[in-house]
Amino acid sequence: MIDDRSGAAVALAAPGALARWTASFALLSVPKAAGPIAISHLAPPLTGDPTSGAAMMLAMTGAQLVGAVPITRLGRNWNAVVFPKLLLVLRTAALVVAVIAATTVSGRATRPSS
Repeated sequence: MIDDRSGAAVALAAPGALARWTASFALLSVPKAAGPIAISHLAPPLTGDPTSGAAMMLAMTGAQLVGAVPITRLGRNWNAVVFPKLLLVLRTAALVVAVIAATTVSGRATRPSS
């Protein structure tokens, strides 16, 4: 038998809890999905070759794999809810910075010199 005072009943009673959970679940994969899209748009202006986007994706995936263990070890002493949120914010910020930097570089590369 489920007690009405259980944690699940309290969580469901919190106003907006379902909406917050749904939004966070929907936005969780945004940084992961934005990487290939951003790189596929930036590869041709930067390198002139659309196939170089695959090399950029390989480098990004390799960096994620190499950094996964040290970053996970850094989060051992953090709260299990706060640390993934922090990682999500940092990863999104890193992708935004990479896109801005690449756009700035590609803007310089495509402008005619005077």
